[in-house]
Amino acid sequence: MKLSGHMGRLQMERLENYMQKVSAKSKPTGENTTFDQELKSVAQEFESLFTHQMLRQMRAAIPKSNFLGGGNAENIFTDLLDQEIGKITSKRGIGIANMVYTQLQRD
Repeated sequence: MKLSGHMGRLQMERLENYMQKVSAKSKPTGENTTFDQELKSVAQEFESLFTHQMLRQMRAAIPKSNFLGGGNAENIFTDLLDQEIGKITSKRGIGIANMVYTQLQRD
């Protein structure tokens, strides 16, 4: 079983649920800020997912070494590490979330 593909699918389902929840709501008025907060949350989640996928692909390009043993445990650990790095990076922001938020706000 390939865990990395499974993790990506779960994250995509979570992102789709966020998008459905946000799109079901009406556009914000001057008093309604929950729409804006959820829109920012979706944009941040997208940036986290994007960063995770980017790190996964970068690791796949590096030749594997058997110095530390490798195996399934190492694959799980590095996938979870990449996922956490993606979450932390999206909180600080690399600019993708802001662009996605601005674009979704226009629609």
